[in-house]
Amino acid sequence: MQKKVMQKKVLVAVSGLFFIFSPVIAMAEATSAESRAEFIMQGFTEEEIREAEEKAYAAANASRDKSIISSESRVDWTKHAFVSDISMNVVKAGIPMPSGKSLAVNRIKMELPILVKDPLLSLYVDDTRTIEDLVREGTLTLEALTHIIDKSKQTPAYFHNGTNNLKTTNTINLQDIGKLIIKH
Repeated sequence: MQKKVMQKKVLVAVSGLFFIFSPVIAMAEATSAESRAEFIMQGFTEEEIREAEEKAYAAANASRDKSIISSESRVDWTKHAFVSDISMNVVKAGIPMPSGKSLAVNRIKMELPILVKDPLLSLYVDDTRTIEDLVREGTLTLEALTHIIDKSKQTPAYFHNGTNNLKTTNTINLQDIGKLIIKH
């Protein structure tokens, strides 16, 4: 069960990369066909793939004002940390309160890889390459990054100033990513 959840997170992240980073539509269509075949070989159904692509596309194109979940990320170089402040509007999400708080927290955890992928992939690892470049080269995998995101620290969620916005902060240790890059 947990492996299937991890695969779905990776599937969503890969689908998100497809929609965001494909510069040429023809190349994107070829990549989509190859990716689709690869995901089918891993046991995903056409429906699961389509849903993941739709979620990734929606997440990539959602405006900040209309989105249910949003995040703002930054790097704290003094602590070697990639920090993301995440906010979820539970009313827009249709989650009843107060009983649905744990459901909202779990949804944030599930969508965390999608929320932080763009700013995380844009971090430079040296003077010319980003984490995204390393993923494209095959030096890093999205699965490994998703695993690091899943293991990251998250503060307890709270409702900000009596609003319907559930907030939490997620911290990824950049040294965990560095360990994947530097081989001794």
